Amino acid sequence: MPKIRLFCLPYAGGSSLFYGELKKYLRPEVELCAIDLKGHGMRMGETPNVRMKDALDDVCEQVRKVGTDWPFALLGYSMGSTLAYHLFFRLREQGLAPKHIFFMANTPPYVPDDAVPSSQLDDAAFLEGLSALGGLPQELLESKELLNLFLPIMRADVQLEEGGAVTGPAMIDCDMTIVYSSQDDQNGQMEQWRKCAGGSCDFHRFEGTHFFMLDHYAEVAEIINCVF
Repeated sequence: MPKIRLFCLPYAGGSSLFYGELKKYLRPEVELCAIDLKGHGMRMGETPNVRMKDALDDVCEQVRKVGTDWPFALLGYSMGSTLAYHLFFRLREQGLAPKHIFFMANTPPYVPDDAVPSSQLDDAAFLEGLSALGGLPQELLESKELLNLFLPIMRADVQLEEGGAVTGPAMIDCDMTIVYSSQDDQNGQMEQWRKCAGGSCDFHRFEGTHFFMLDHYAEVAEIINCVF
């Protein structure tokens, strides 16, 4: 079976480290390439992008550096799903086509996601909204120093995702897999992904919070392995 590269895009405030555990369970034929956005992970010293165009320019450059000489796929988690949606069309303009896209823990960008707090909220309300999603370590919430570092990055990411909203679906002409939690789909909005599906569109649901993958790395990896 040919080898495939899986470019993974992070959730708001997240980094490539989120995918380290997932890599352990993937088949050897799948090369996981986790991307750090500006201001995240190994790029903490850089200023985060708040415009979708700028973020896509940066991600495309990273994808080109890794290489598209092998077949490749995209995976986005939460905000990363919004990035993956827009990245598909940017890559297609360049004559590049992913074999598959995994959209995880997010509704499509043409469906409002009320669970994500607005970037314009005050700090207390913004943090409360993020905490409701799960995944925030207690030591972060209790450290003023860490919060002062973390909040501007989170606000930039939420602003970035807000700027990625679109008025209606555009057709994605490759197969898609949608993976989400019961918390992500309280209003049945995940079905809206079918509206942009130009190929197959499979759904996998987990019980739990927005960050379900933290408890289900092996199961999520098996979903990916079965595709390739």
